[in-house]
Amino acid sequence: MLPTPSKFHYVFNLRELSRIWQGMTSTLPSIICDQETLISLWKHECYRVIADRFIQQQDYDYFQSAMNRLLVEEFGEENSFTKTEDDLCFFVDFLRDTPEVTGEEETEVEMPKIYEPVKSLEVLQERLTFLISLYNEVARTAHLDIVFFKDAVSHLTR
Repeated sequence: MLPTPSKFHYVFNLRELSRIWQGMTSTLPSIICDQETLISLWKHECYRVIADRFIQQQDYDYFQSAMNRLLVEEFGEENSFTKTEDDLCFFVDFLRDTPEVTGEEETEVEMPKIYEPVKSLEVLQERLTFLISLYNEVARTAHLDIVFFKDAVSHLTR
């Protein structure tokens, strides 16, 4: 996919490769417990860094087929890695709750930011709805009413 006047933003270089690796190294080793989780993380980062730039469905489909072709070459025909983008596992860093405040802390306790997989879109939608409700409790003047449909959730995770 070469850049054209209508697709001038299709210029990819080593910076994109470093962004993929940066995303992959932002998780803890204890989270990556098997090969499937590692490949899911790699696919998530590739879609986040590269495929988010595509403006035409045919480019997106080409990228998806190239990813699946590569995974079949490396891991064989019978694997669970050649899922479509609809079946992708999302990785987010806002799943965990803030630890309970004991009163002995000298600074404000923040939510732990652990980059981990979310296996279900419903779980992610519930978490986002909960976080929006927390925001609405704190920010009285700017109330947010957001519907977390599949494309919105997918966009938020990237």
